[in-house]
Amino acid sequence: MSSQLAPLPATTWFQRHGYQATIWAAAQQLKEQELRFLLVQQETQQGTQSYLSQESLTISPLQSIFETHSYQPPYLPEALVNHPFFAQLNSQENPKEGLVYPNPDFIPNTDSYRYYAVVDGVKSFILPQLCEREGQTDSLYKGDLKNRMHTNAPYLTQLTVNDEGISGFTQILFTQAEQEWFGCWDINPAIFIRTKHSFEEVHYHLRKFIHLYKEETEKWYFFRFYDPQVLVAYLHHIEYDPTRLAAFFGFRNGECIIEYFAARIENRFYIFNLKELPPETQPSAVAFDNEMERFLEEYDKRQLLEKLQTEIIPAEFPEQKIAEADIDKYFNQTLELGFKIEGSITNVVKTLCYLSGDLTKLKRYWLELEKEYGNDLTEIELGELLCEKINLR
Repeated sequence: MSSQLAPLPATTWFQRHGYQATIWAAAQQLKEQELRFLLVQQETQQGTQSYLSQESLTISPLQSIFETHSYQPPYLPEALVNHPFFAQLNSQENPKEGLVYPNPDFIPNTDSYRYYAVVDGVKSFILPQLCEREGQTDSLYKGDLKNRMHTNAPYLTQLTVNDEGISGFTQILFTQAEQEWFGCWDINPAIFIRTKHSFEEVHYHLRKFIHLYKEETEKWYFFRFYDPQVLVAYLHHIEYDPTRLAAFFGFRNGECIIEYFAARIENRFYIFNLKELPPETQPSAVAFDNEMERFLEEYDKRQLLEKLQTEIIPAEFPEQKIAEADIDKYFNQTLELGFKIEGSITNVVKTLCYLSGDLTKLKRYWLELEKEYGNDLTEIELGELLCEKINLR
C-alpha cells in the first residue's frame, strides 16, 4: 500500500490509472478547500483468462486484373468470399452509389455493418489517392501535421462496392502485382475494421491512439497500430487485460466502436473481436505508459530475432545452415548477458554462431578485451570488438 500526500487532480489520476468510478464519485463530492486521502493498492497483475476472440485462416493473393481477363474480377480472396467477416461488403448493403454518391433509392440500414481500412501512407505515396476513389477518406493526422505529412499519414477509408459488383480498392489490397497501383499484396499496407458505427465515430476513436503521451518525458510518441504486424502483436499482448482491450475497441456501456479488427500477415488473415468482459470494466487510460513501453520493446526484439533468423545469419553463414532454434537460443543468451542495442545484439549473436554457442569462450574473449581496452567499453564497442576478434582468429 502507498499513499499520495500531495493533492492530485482527478483528471491526472485518470490519465495515469484509467477511469475509476469510485474516485470520480469522490471527486464530485469534494467541497472547496477539502482534501481527501486515498490509499492505493498496487496495480493488479493481469490474469490468465483471455478476453479476445481470434480466428485465422489461410488466404491466397488475387491475380492481377490483366491476368484474370474477367469483366467482374473478384475483390476478395476465395477463402474470404463466403466468410462472415465480409458478408455485408456488397453493392446492396455497402453501395458506392449511396454511401459515396447520391442515390435516392438507397436507404441506409442501421443494422448493416460498415467496412473500413486504415491505410499506411508511408508504404506507398499513391495509396491516399487510391483511397479517395473508394469512399469517404480522411487522414488520422490533424492540423499542421496533416498538412505536412499528407502523403505519409495513416488514412481511414470506407470500403464500398459499386453497382457493377466491384470494390476497386479492396481488390487492390488483396492483389499481387508488380506495380502497387495494381496490387498491394506485397507491401501489405492496411488493417480492416468492421462495425455498425459511422465513419466519424471510428475516425474520432482511432485518433486517440495515433499519438501517445508519456508523462515522465512530457513527449508524444507515434503508435503504428495500423501496421498489420503491430496490430496482431499488440492484440495478443493485451488479450488478458480487459481494461486495455476496452480502450482499444472503444468499449463503453456494452457497445464497441470497433466490433472487429482484421489484418493479414503473409498468407494468414486474422480476425479479432472481444469476448464478454468482466462487469464494470472501464477502459484504461490511453497513454504511453510502462506497459506500452514494454510491448514495444518486446515487439522490437521479436522483429530483430526474425530478421536474424531469416536474413542476417543466413547471409553471414551461407554454408553452415544454422538452425532457427539455435539462433533463438543465441539471441536469448545475448539478452541475458545484458545487451540491448540492435547492432550489438546482432554482433554478439554472430559471435556465438562462430563459436557454435560456446559461452565460456565468449566470456573469455570478453575478459581479454576488457584487459586490453579497460572497463569503459560501450555496449556497441564491445559487440563490434567481439565479432572482430572472432573473425581475426
